[in-house]
Amino acid sequence: MGLWCCLLVPPLVWLPGTGLACAAEDPNEVVLLHAWEVDPDLDTQWYYGTPPNYIQSVDIDKLLQGDLQQRVEEAQQIIVKANRGPVEDRRAVLDAVLDALAQKEQNRVLRMVLVSAASSLVQDTEEAQRLWDALEGDAHARRMVEPRLKDWKSQVALDRWRQVLAQPIADVRYAITVLEGIAAVGSSADADLVRRVLLSDGAVLPVQLAAATSLGQLQTSGLEELAGAIADSDIPRGKLLAVRLLARHTGSAAAARLNHIIDVGETAEQSLAYQVLASVDASAALQRAEAMLEHPDSTARRTAIDLLDAQQDVRSLNLQAALLADRNVHIRRQVRENLRRKAAHPELRQAVEDIVRFHLQGDRFEGIEQAVVLVSQLQLHSLAPRLLELVDHPREEVHVRAAWALQTLQLQPEVLEAISQRAERITARLERDATMSFTEEITAAFLFEALGRHRYRPADRYLRKYIPKADQKMRVITRTSAIYALGKIWEGSRDKGLADKLAARMLDDNPLDPEEITVQYASAIALGRIRHPSSIAQLERVPDDPPIARGVAAVWSIEQIRQASDGE
Repeated sequence: MGLWCCLLVPPLVWLPGTGLACAAEDPNEVVLLHAWEVDPDLDTQWYYGTPPNYIQSVDIDKLLQGDLQQRVEEAQQIIVKANRGPVEDRRAVLDAVLDALAQKEQNRVLRMVLVSAASSLVQDTEEAQRLWDALEGDAHARRMVEPRLKDWKSQVALDRWRQVLAQPIADVRYAITVLEGIAAVGSSADADLVRRVLLSDGAVLPVQLAAATSLGQLQTSGLEELAGAIADSDIPRGKLLAVRLLARHTGSAAAARLNHIIDVGETAEQSLAYQVLASVDASAALQRAEAMLEHPDSTARRTAIDLLDAQQDVRSLNLQAALLADRNVHIRRQVRENLRRKAAHPELRQAVEDIVRFHLQGDRFEGIEQAVVLVSQLQLHSLAPRLLELVDHPREEVHVRAAWALQTLQLQPEVLEAISQRAERITARLERDATMSFTEEITAAFLFEALGRHRYRPADRYLRKYIPKADQKMRVITRTSAIYALGKIWEGSRDKGLADKLAARMLDDNPLDPEEITVQYASAIALGRIRHPSSIAQLERVPDDPPIARGVAAVWSIEQIRQASDGE
C-alpha cells in the first residue's frame, strides 16, 4: 500500500530530501491514506519508511583474502546486513568468520570487528559453542561475547560465571552480565550464590536489581519472606527489589506482599508491583484496575487497560474508554483499538458507539482525535455532520483526521454541499496566493477526495482549476486530490477535452520544470476512469515501466479503456 504523505500527529518524521513524511512505528497507529493511494489499489509504493528485509549478500573472498581495510569493511558490513535482514548463506559466512578468528588474527581492530560480526550471525547454542571455542585464549574477546550468551541460551560460560559470583565483583556492568546470564541458563542450585550478591553489603543498586531479578527467575516460590524483609528494610529501593523477587511467584502470600507495596510504595514500585500482581492474581489486580487507570505511570495504566479489556461487560468497557483521552498517545491508541475490536460484539456495539459520541463532544483533543478515527473504522455515517464541524477544530490532530474520516464515509447531501462550499473557498484562497499551512493543504485534499468519491458534479467548476501546473500555485497535494476527484466525477464520460488536459499533465517531463509525480500518477488513473479511446495512445507514451508509479497507472488505465471498448 502506498503513502505519499501520511500526516500522523504526533509523531511526524520527515525524510530529508524527499518531501515525504512517515510515522514512527506504532502497531496501533492508523495511517491517514489519501483516496488516490488506495483507489484503485495498485500496491504502488509511495511510503519509504522502514526498508524491506532484503537478503543481504557477503563477499567471503574479500573477507578472507582482501587487504586489511577491505577485510575490516566487509566484516563491518556483515554486522550492518545482519541487522537489516537475513544474510545470504549465513552459515557459510559464519564459518568464514570463525575460521578467520581461529587463525589468531593479530590486528586487534580486525579481530574485534570479526568478533562482532560473528556475534551478529550466531543463532543457537551449537554456534555459540563454536564461537566460544574460536576465542580460546582471548579473554577480552570472550568478554565481548558474554552479554549475548543469554540470548543464545548457551552455558559455555556458566562455570566461569559461578566463580565470578563467589567473590566480590568490582565491575558493575560485568556483574550485571553475569547475573543476567545465570538467570537465563542457570538452575535453582545457583540461587544461594545470587542471594549472597543481593544481600552483600558492598552491592550497588544496579547489581542488586539484577540479582533480585535473577533470583526471582531461578526460584519461583518461597521468596515471600525474604521479599517482605527487604521491602520493610532501609535498603534503598527495597520494595522494588522485593517485587523483582516475586515476579514469577503465585499464590496468596505473594499477592499480599504485592498489594502492600502498591498501597505504600513509590510510583515506580507501585507500577511494577501491579504488573506482577496481574500475573500472580489477576482477579486481585482487576479489583484495583479502576484506581490504577489514574496512576501517574503509563505502564500501570496500560496494565489496568489490559485487565479490563479481557472482560466482556459494559462497565469494564466504559472504564477503559476514559483513557481514550489519555495524555500518553500509545495508551489512547491502544484503547481505541480495543474499542474497535469490542464493537464486533453485538452486546457491546451500542456502548462503543455511545463512547464515540461522548468523546466527539468532549473538550480533550486527545479523545476527539481517537473518536474521529473510530467513526471511520466503524463506519458511523450519521456522525458525518459532527466531523464537518471538527474540520474547524484548532488542533491539527483533530481537523486533519476529521477531513480524512469524511472521505471514508457515505455522506448526506447537505454534508456534501457544505464540503463543496468550503472547497470552493479554499480554491479562491489559493488563487489569491494566500498563505496556507501544510496541514491546511492536507485537510483540503481530503475534502476534495470526499467530493470525488461521491461523484459530486457541482465541484467540477472549481476542481478543474487545479489541473494547470501554474508554478504549483494550487499546491501539489491539493492538485493530486482534485485530479483524483475529477476522474471519479467523470468516470465513463469519455470527456476528450478533460482527458487531453490530464494527459498533458501525465506526460509533462519538462527537464527544467517537470510535473510532480503524484499529479502525473493521478492524471494517468483519471484517464483510465474517463475512458476516452484516444487516451490509449497517450498512455502508451508514458516512459516509465512498472513498478514505477506512473507506469503502473498507465498499464491499469489502458486495460480499463480496452475493457470498456470490448464491452460495447
